[in-house]
Amino acid sequence: SAPTGSETATPTRSPGAGVTPGGGGTAGTGQIGQTPVSDPSGVTVSVTSATQYTPSSEAVGTVVGHTGVVLSVKVTNGSTQPLDTAYLTVALRTGAALTPAAQIFDAANGYGSGLTGTIAAGQTASDEYAFDLPASDLSSLNVLVTPDLRSPRSASFTGSASAAGGAT
Repeated sequence: SAPTGSETATPTRSPGAGVTPGGGGTAGTGQIGQTPVSDPSGVTVSVTSATQYTPSSEAVGTVVGHTGVVLSVKVTNGSTQPLDTAYLTVALRTGAALTPAAQIFDAANGYGSGLTGTIAAGQTASDEYAFDLPASDLSSLNVLVTPDLRSPRSASFTGSASAAGGAT
């Protein structure tokens, strides 16, 4: 039967749908590999490294002629509440125009959707996120990590990608 006027459908949306990372302001700015950023709730985020890598032939999200970069992200939940990583986002923008970089999903190299599950109060979790960008933008990275899109305050990190193997 067709719904009557008194019945309404409840729209569904995925976590973070329609929300721009960083839309709630910044918790602070740090340097890739150096400076962690804490928000007022006590959640501390750091991008511990940005390293070039070669995506596998099965990787999704790559563009011919571009370079892969892996970001190592560490989140410490210093708040009193569990942190659901379903609402955590990592975005990479590159170059002078801050062009958004596409996330790479590369199962052969172990790069998926990043952190999953819940980080208990007082605990730390880390994971890696792979992105695709022009090689010309490797020295100009801007990473936004938003620990919880339900009350977004992004941590911003700037820096450059090191060569594979840790050399600079």
